Amino acid sequence: MLYTADVVIEQSVNSSLMEMPDEERLTSTDGLDENHDYGQICDVRIDEAIETIANEAELLTRIESIPEEEQEEALAEISDELFDDFDSLIRLDFGVAGLVEALTAIGCATISSCNGGVMGGSHAMPHPWIIFHAPTNLVDLLLRAAEEANAGLTNNDSGMLEVYSDDIWKFNRMAGHLIKQYKETLLN
Repeated sequence: MLYTADVVIEQSVNSSLMEMPDEERLTSTDGLDENHDYGQICDVRIDEAIETIANEAELLTRIESIPEEEQEEALAEISDELFDDFDSLIRLDFGVAGLVEALTAIGCATISSCNGGVMGGSHAMPHPWIIFHAPTNLVDLLLRAAEEANAGLTNNDSGMLEVYSDDIWKFNRMAGHLIKQYKETLLN
């Protein structure tokens, strides 16, 4: 069973507040002000993001089909699989990896993420959340993908973007919409 959160979804971005960090800042090994456990995720190809999105969708479907009385054991088994079989999911919470990779593949720089404890347990945020930098030329694309998935997308106090949702499936759908729209934009 996947948990849902109580959060108001809003899509509103002020691109004048946004800026992309320089390469030196993003390659920091000491962590960033926003995330002291920062690990750079870069050079993600579109096909890698698509594979991760599909893997997460398959696992989300599997998790939703688990009878309640078998959840604890099944979730532990799935958690072990994540670390054994899916390299892209190792450094990220389950459920956010597909969107993190999609954002990275199109030119954004993710800073921090959390799945909000969708499979239980204590997490940094009470809902799925990713904070990132984006080039201003991607704002319309990001907003369309967020709207289609009914995910929230706003600037935080520092001007960075935050994508969030009440349901982890929305991150998976937004990642798919984002990749599809990005590919369509490249073809035009």
